[in-house]
Amino acid sequence: MSLGHEKLDVYRLSLGYVAWVYQQADTLNGIHRSARDQWLRASQSIPLSIAEGNGKTAGADRRRYFEIARGSAMECAAIQDVLVVGKALDEAESERHKHELDRIAAMLSRLAGRGYQAGEQPAEYRCGGEDDCDPEPDLDPDPEPDFDPDLDPDFDPDLDPDPDLDPEPDPEPDLDCDCDGDGGSGLGVKRQRLHRGDGGNSR
Repeated sequence: MSLGHEKLDVYRLSLGYVAWVYQQADTLNGIHRSARDQWLRASQSIPLSIAEGNGKTAGADRRRYFEIARGSAMECAAIQDVLVVGKALDEAESERHKHELDRIAAMLSRLAGRGYQAGEQPAEYRCGGEDDCDPEPDLDPDPEPDFDPDLDPDFDPDLDPDPDLDPEPDPEPDLDCDCDGDGGSGLGVKRQRLHRGDGGNSR
């Protein structure tokens, strides 16, 4: 049975580095004990943080632990420089294992980025120019195009396209009109009665 982190190449590589650090720790005594203890803690932090981070389900948590492991790898490289300066570690041997640390750091950077950017990136929409950009398209819809009679083959200029919408009002009767031609004296009505043979008698 193997756990998830045990399948990671970076985890197995970090264990190999820790084994080398333990071998070197046996030769570090006296004034180098402080650097030795710090080196042991930093080297152990690499595989421990990888295992804990791989067990996290949230992308942000995975990234944080992988970054901790990467920082521990960089700390180990600095401790090696200190031991080289203190004549406690061979410089050529230190350079070989610093290449391992650089590889570990690169693998952890890829793991951290992959775990943190698992979601879909939002699409970015661009417009051709400033005049083409409408920051609030729902608030100012495009106006309806003007009616062009030349584009409508069925259009008849003599017909009213909307007869029910604007009917012409009936003319109002002219109360002052002298419709009988008698100046308003009522003689016209009497002439009509005489013509009918009633003698103009209204009773």
